[in-house]
Order: sequence, then C-alpha cells, then structure tokens
Amino acid sequence: MAKKWIQKAVRHPGALTRAAAQHGVSKKQEAAKESHSPDPHIRARGILGKRFISGDLHR
Repeated sequence: MAKKWIQKAVRHPGALTRAAAQHGVSKKQEAAKESHSPDPHIRARGILGKRFISGDLHR
C-alpha cells in the first residue's frame, strides 16, 4: 500500500481550511461546526476534518 494513500482519497483538499479562513475561525472549530450540519456533504467534510486533526484515520 502506498504511504500517502489518503491524499488520493480526499476529493477537495483544502476545503476545510478555506472555509475556516472565510469564517475567521480555526480549522478545529470549523470542523466541529460542520460535523453537525444538515447538509450531508458539509457534515462529511467536518467529520473527516475532525479525524485528520486528531490523527485517527482508521476509525
């Protein structure tokens, strides 16, 4: 298995960072807010962002 397999799995890299910058909050705060969104695409981005930030990719 390739060492950087997750880079190919992420469809929109940097989307969480861009959203956090637009709202003027940290990436962790943005991920926490997005993980409770009614929109399933935004909710998925928030949950995945929380996993990346915590370093636990195998949950």
